Amino acid sequence: RDVRMPVRRSGEFLVFEQAGAFGGALGIESERVQECLDHFLASDYSRLFISRNFGYVGRDLDFLKQLASKVQSIWAWDLKLDSIDGLYACQGLQSLGLNESNRPGIDFSRLPQLEHLYLGWHGNDRHLADQAALVKLHLSEVNPASRSLGDVELPSRCTGAVKFRATNVTSLKGVGGLQGVRRFELNVGSHLIALDGIEQIGGCLERVVVGQCPRLRDLGALRRLPKLMSATINGNAVSL
Repeated sequence: RDVRMPVRRSGEFLVFEQAGAFGGALGIESERVQECLDHFLASDYSRLFISRNFGYVGRDLDFLKQLASKVQSIWAWDLKLDSIDGLYACQGLQSLGLNESNRPGIDFSRLPQLEHLYLGWHGNDRHLADQAALVKLHLSEVNPASRSLGDVELPSRCTGAVKFRATNVTSLKGVGGLQGVRRFELNVGSHLIALDGIEQIGGCLERVVVGQCPRLRDLGALRRLPKLMSATINGNAVSL
């Protein structure tokens, strides 16, 4: 088990104890799926967590069809999934964390209420551009074969923070959508050499944080962000 995760057993069931969109979630365990579902439905829970490290070894999420609109938040990690169709039953889903790329692509047009999305990037995800209600977006392992964000579909709008973690892109050219973003972060970009392209999403940007990008030298694009208040590059504050 992952000892870093704030998970404890409350009575017979596992609970994820952490502040934020995924805190206070009930765990689903393969050996007692129906018991977990019954407890979820009979209680005040609206959040779930699912992890191989904490007892879920199934290869689908079909059990979610029993919970339907009661689920508002799902945090899942260390899974190997052959099907994600169960997600589409959760029409009230506001927060989704799915760090795995070892899964089928997601049709985001079927999850219209999302506000918080933490996602391991998958080239077969579809209709992410349809997401217009997002407040926070975290994308990890953003590694398109072209090394260009022009081949990465992004939400049309996100009014809070966007974070990329671990990417192979050389610049931000081609980035689309993300209108309304106020904070942009990028961590671990060994090929990133310039921030060109950030101005395409920068009409509302107030804060830029870039770290662990040792080849990054060209910061000229920051001057094209009219509302930028602060920028930190590889741990150093940039004079604006």
